[in-house]
Amino acid sequence: MTIRKSRTESRVVWPFTHSEHFFDRCAIRISSTEEFDSQRNVFAVENLSEYGGSLNLDLSISIDPSELESEVNLRQQDVSVLLIVENEEARLNKVRKIWLLADLPREHSTVILPGDLSPKGIGIVLVAVLSTVRDADDSGRAWRPGSILAERRYRIVPPASASLFQVNFTDFESRGWDNRSLWRVDFRALESCDEAPPEDTVEVHLNKNLPLLYALFSATATRNPKLSPSASLVRPLVTAEILHDVCCRTLQHLAKYRGSNEDDYQSPVEVVQPGTLADRVLLALEGQAAIPPAEAIRLAAEDPETLKNRIHGMVAVGRAFSQEALDRMRQS
Repeated sequence: MTIRKSRTESRVVWPFTHSEHFFDRCAIRISSTEEFDSQRNVFAVENLSEYGGSLNLDLSISIDPSELESEVNLRQQDVSVLLIVENEEARLNKVRKIWLLADLPREHSTVILPGDLSPKGIGIVLVAVLSTVRDADDSGRAWRPGSILAERRYRIVPPASASLFQVNFTDFESRGWDNRSLWRVDFRALESCDEAPPEDTVEVHLNKNLPLLYALFSATATRNPKLSPSASLVRPLVTAEILHDVCCRTLQHLAKYRGSNEDDYQSPVEVVQPGTLADRVLLALEGQAAIPPAEAIRLAAEDPETLKNRIHGMVAVGRAFSQEALDRMRQS
């Protein structure tokens, strides 16, 4: 498995035989009406910390235990599989279930309790570990109990919105900025977008000198009969434009460090530090627009207009207007 935690750190070299693809055919879902998708790693959920008080999770485990047995040269009875819930905000990991590899079921359902949920998202991890003591030898097999033999990580996160970054109402005139502009995006340190939190990386400003814009983005706009129709139309459009600017510049920065192996970008958790601007951008695009990290970075570098259209659809379609209305607006 390739892990890149920072631009200066290269690949992790496992000191024992490790499987890269054992859990590739496994999948989770958070609604019984959804189909299992083994390619999906990120799920967006509204109001995660208030999701009915708990979150129902179904797990499809399509594996052949003998594959891992032969790949890592260990007996099935020496390997355990753990289902772990990670709460990054609380820095708390809970083991929800442990199976022997030989007894692993095809499907499993569990409930994530309110105390395990976090407004910023949670991680779901399937991990196979050595569960017995072995003598160290020269075979390359794991020998220390708890050694990770294979793993698969999923993320359940809030949906993308302007809350990905801080938005400020700013007096553009006093700053010497163009007073006709609706918004302005300032990167404090773009080079740190994969290592620093959003508030240390980017600032988004809305023009306080435009009374109508200020009114449409006020907390009461959607409850005001006169403003609500316009607010429901303008706010998603402006949010999408700002989000595209932030996403595109962040992803174009990551593209500079992509290298020749795009597999490095299959999991945003493994590419950048969790909780950073780049991490949130990649998770949002994968979870809501179904754009895998490698594809998002490619689009930002090679086809930003397509990325822009996908972001507009992600933010606006199904909220303020239909796809047909959105298409007419783009053509006007």
